[in-house]
Amino acid sequence: MTASTRFHLRLLGRFALTAGEGGPTAIRLSTRKAGALLAYVAMSPDRTASREELAALLWGGCSDQQARQSLRQALATLRKELGDGEVFSADTKTVRLESGHWTVDARDFETLARRGQTSLNGLAAC
Repeated sequence: MTASTRFHLRLLGRFALTAGEGGPTAIRLSTRKAGALLAYVAMSPDRTASREELAALLWGGCSDQQARQSLRQALATLRKELGDGEVFSADTKTVRLESGHWTVDARDFETLARRGQTSLNGLAAC
């Protein structure tokens, strides 16, 4: 995949991750936790989540050290499976999806619902 690859994350219904336009290619992640990590970050404000909250959420039953190691391993695996190092960034504190590379159906639904609510509010006032 290239730096211009667009990823489509489907969270409503059965989880699915595809890449590309036209005839998108399905991407199968090696672990469910990798998918959960993407889903959580995708739905977080500004598409950013702290490493601490991700480690606690996904590996809460492990020691802090093991949880952090598992998170590092999951991020390394995602980089390899997505084949594009620019679609998300991770520093010592946060993990962030780069918004120009992602569409998320649940976010699209939220946006449409807000627009619909605004339209309905306007009609109710008439």
